[in-house]
Amino acid sequence: MAWMKQEFGIIEDPEVKTLFDDIQSRLSRAILESGLGSKKKFRWQVHLVNSATPNAFSAGGGKVFITTGLFKLLGSEAELASVISHEFAHQLLDHPKNAIAKVLKENSSSTNQAPSLVYSDQHEIEADRAGLKIMKLAGYDIRHALTALSSGYKRAENSNTLAWQTAQKKNPHLDRRLAELFVEVYDKNQLSPSRRSSRQFNKAKGSLGQ
Repeated sequence: MAWMKQEFGIIEDPEVKTLFDDIQSRLSRAILESGLGSKKKFRWQVHLVNSATPNAFSAGGGKVFITTGLFKLLGSEAELASVISHEFAHQLLDHPKNAIAKVLKENSSSTNQAPSLVYSDQHEIEADRAGLKIMKLAGYDIRHALTALSSGYKRAENSNTLAWQTAQKKNPHLDRRLAELFVEVYDKNQLSPSRRSSRQFNKAKGSLGQ
């Protein structure tokens, strides 16, 4: 947390905090209902990081960071919930452990490098599937998981954001994730109407000048 605050800055906005707390609370209850968190007790925390690069990542211990660059690309509360669900799922499935150990080993001689957790395709797909289950139990339309994951492709067409284009080059397996997620959403009859509105999401975006 100290490193993130120093290098990027954590956005302390009351509207964003209300939104994140509400989503986190709903997803936490869904996790308990799903059984995924039966053996793990996380104190979930979601933070908005002041970085233009679209990204979201788990830091272990229940902490999730979402960049302002990604937040601005998302179009609804359900899309944001899908991102958070995915990151929660990584932690519930123990994916960060080996990744964090690898980062600590590689960066043992330097404290100035940005943390970078790289998961395998299989881990990403596992987190996508578990995230869908959490989303659905929390009352969100799981189709928004697809739009959240593909939003970079669609919205980058009218943008010259170098950061996003660079991020895409570093993630050549996104097509496979989209294909797998499409099957989960449409071929397994998991669809259900959303029970959530985006009123607080719109207020949070408005507070950040959007």
